[in-house]
Amino acid sequence: MSSERLASTGTSGADDYAFVRRVLITSAWLGALVVLAGGVYLGTRWALGFAGGALVGAANLVFLTVLVRETVRLGKRRYGRILAILALKIPIVYGGLAGLLIWRVPATVAVVLGFSLPLIVITLKAAGRAIFQSGLLGRAPDGSARDRLPGKATRPAGPEQQPGPASVMVKRPPAAMKNVARVMGASRRTGTGD
Repeated sequence: MSSERLASTGTSGADDYAFVRRVLITSAWLGALVVLAGGVYLGTRWALGFAGGALVGAANLVFLTVLVRETVRLGKRRYGRILAILALKIPIVYGGLAGLLIWRVPATVAVVLGFSLPLIVITLKAAGRAIFQSGLLGRAPDGSARDRLPGKATRPAGPEQQPGPASVMVKRPPAAMKNVARVMGASRRTGTGD
C-alpha cells in the first residue's frame, strides 16, 4: 500500500488509540471482577498473581501500541524514540513478569492468565464485532431488524401497520417438515408412536 493511499484515507490514528483505550478499560473492569472472585474463591495469592499479570499485560499493550505507531509511521522514523520505548519496555514488562514469576508468592497460572487478559479481551471484541456484523443475531449490518427463524419472513411496517405478531407472515413449511408431519400422523393412526 502506497503512502499516498494511506494519506488519502484521512485517518489520524485516533481510532487506533481509542480501540486500545477501550480494550484497557474493559480489561481493567474484567480484571477487577476476576481479582475479586479469585480472591474469594481461590485465595489471596491467586488474586495477587492475576492482578500483577494484568498490570504487566496492560503495560505491554501500551508499549506495543506506541512502538508500532512509531515504527510504521509515514514520515521519517524517529529511531531515538523507538530505542527509548524499547529501553523502557524491556525492563518494565519483562522485568515485571520475571519478578512476579521468580517471587513465587503469586500463583504462576494466575500471572500468565492476567498477562493474557488484554489479548483475551481483544479476541472477544473481534469475535463480537464479527457476530454482530454477520447478522447472526437477527440484526443486519446496517442495524435494521431481520427475522432469522426458518419459515418466517417479515414485511416492512408502514405507517398504518404496527410491528408485532400481525406483521409476520408464515411461509409454507419446507418439504422435510411435511415428511415429519406425515410420519407423525401415520404413527398416531397406527398407535406406534408417542
